[in-house]
Amino acid sequence: MNTVTIKPKQLSGEIRIPPSKSISHRAIIAAALSHGTSEITNLMTSDDIQATMEGMEALGAQAERKNSSLVICGIRDSKGKPTTINCRESGSTLRFLIPIAAAISNASVTFTGSKRLGERPLTPYYELFNTQNFPYETANGKLPLQVKGRLKSGEFLLAGNISSQFITGLLFALPLLKGDSVIHITSVLESKGYIDLTLDVLESFGIKISNRDYSAFYIPGSQKYIGRNYRIESDYSQSAFWIVAGLIGNGLILKGLNRDSLQGDKVILDIISKMGGRYSVEQDKMIVKPSCTKGTIIDASHCPDLVPVLAVLGAVSKGSTKIV
Repeated sequence: MNTVTIKPKQLSGEIRIPPSKSISHRAIIAAALSHGTSEITNLMTSDDIQATMEGMEALGAQAERKNSSLVICGIRDSKGKPTTINCRESGSTLRFLIPIAAAISNASVTFTGSKRLGERPLTPYYELFNTQNFPYETANGKLPLQVKGRLKSGEFLLAGNISSQFITGLLFALPLLKGDSVIHITSVLESKGYIDLTLDVLESFGIKISNRDYSAFYIPGSQKYIGRNYRIESDYSQSAFWIVAGLIGNGLILKGLNRDSLQGDKVILDIISKMGGRYSVEQDKMIVKPSCTKGTIIDASHCPDLVPVLAVLGAVSKGSTKIV
């Protein structure tokens, strides 16, 4: 039997924060849909990112790995024969690529996955397909899912309290259709930060979308993605663990974070400031200082990934912390 011994120690020193997985998915997809060649730099491969890369290759893109970068030649012609995309365990890959395949493929595309991915709900897409009489087959609402038609432009209704991944998938796909489209959000939109990331990446690759205060998104049709070089910025979601470690330890210097980032989890800086955490920013370095933090009330509706580490910080802070 293998054992692991953990010896408590207060952390100190410097660390470069890994690149954002959320932005990596989006940049790879946008590059793969682009005319011309793009290079995605500061990219860290994981099973989820690999699934997205392979999925876009299955749809006709070409990719070549070069150390921590990826050179992508955009899809010229969608493959004219049936293909299968294995999303592994990546919900982002599955939900992002379904409407893209429905928008560009000239043949049927079957989506599969492993472990519990097949049980992840896809109801918003099924409702959309039924409204458009779009042909698809699924195993009682679970994977494998086969789409075998062409999505039509028009009006799309989505609730704001579902996963933002459904909205992002449509934001990628709808600019490629011939007609104009609009996505109406029928309730208050949660996880706005992820939509901001999507819109920012889309704009970087030449796509124009009008955001009407997150209640509707107007998408002109027949747009073209334009290839470019794109650097993935460091991930605030991952940085949150190191920020908290620095606050309750001997301090840490974090490198690579974009102080002007649109990442929703950048709110970690506001939260720790509210709790009495101390930090400063010098050029590309964030210096986190040992701090005596106090409890507070935290609204995590737009930053659910921060809940685990905020629970840790609350546990060692003076007074009570309430996460809602």
